[in-house]
Amino acid sequence: MTTLTDRQKRFCEEYIKDFNGKAAAIRAGYAPKSAKVMASKLLTKGNLRVRLKQLTDRITEAAELSATWVINQLKDLSENAQSESARVQATVALGKYFSLFTNKLEVTQSPLTEMSDERLEEILQMGISPSH
Repeated sequence: MTTLTDRQKRFCEEYIKDFNGKAAAIRAGYAPKSAKVMASKLLTKGNLRVRLKQLTDRITEAAELSATWVINQLKDLSENAQSESARVQATVALGKYFSLFTNKLEVTQSPLTEMSDERLEEILQMGISPSH
């Protein structure tokens, strides 16, 4: 894998600040007129993407942020917060994370091969979809 140039390294450092490719390219020293195109090209380079992953991983580790850590903090708050409001907010946040409060509508459709000839004929005559 090719080594990154100093400007490409700078682009990576700038990009992880706000994940704005055009702005990062300008801050890294690329011409403003071509910054958007240059950012797009840079972000397709494998070695640059590896560097971005390393930088974001380092930031995540430094901040001690991980899904497990956040979940544990919310769980602790939902069980031990002094205020009922804080306990409810933490519990709701956990529920949202685990998609417990989403309204799901399960739609099933009978395969045509499993329908009787009579039912298929009925559907054709009525002009309705097979799921009804």
